[in-house]
Amino acid sequence: MHNIIFHSACRNRRISQKRASEQKHTDSFQGKVPVPAVKSCKNAAVAAGRAFQPKKPVFPSKKRFPRALFQQAIKTGRRFSSPNLTAIVPSKEIISSGGCGYSVVVPKKVARLSIKRHQIRRRVLAALRMSEAILPPALIIFPRSSISSVSYHDTEDELTNLISKISH
Repeated sequence: MHNIIFHSACRNRRISQKRASEQKHTDSFQGKVPVPAVKSCKNAAVAAGRAFQPKKPVFPSKKRFPRALFQQAIKTGRRFSSPNLTAIVPSKEIISSGGCGYSVVVPKKVARLSIKRHQIRRRVLAALRMSEAILPPALIIFPRSSISSVSYHDTEDELTNLISKISH
């Protein structure tokens, strides 16, 4: 049995298909527009008449730094710093053993709320994607707490400068 939601001025109420058919036509649709109940984003997009396109990850899983080599890369890698970012480039031994990829680590010390941490992570990963042509084979980035007050364009410029410092 499908549910139908009737939008009225004061509230939404669910009416089963059976109850909707029992009501008079003038009573049920007077000033109300029936909207089918939607259970997912995909169904909402199809109901709205547009194609559903799921979000693509910033980097595919092949370009993500493996967790197994993470601690070793932090201990033996070279560090580069800028005012709002710290980057670690893993050693050549780690890269040769399959440690290629990129990672952004935003701890709770940088931003307490997970929404803010994810926003910072998405901004840094988007800036990495923009400068993908000049990236080293492996890179781990740690944003500092001051990055939350910096705009995206400033973050992108700072990351580009940091990567150029790494490649020299």
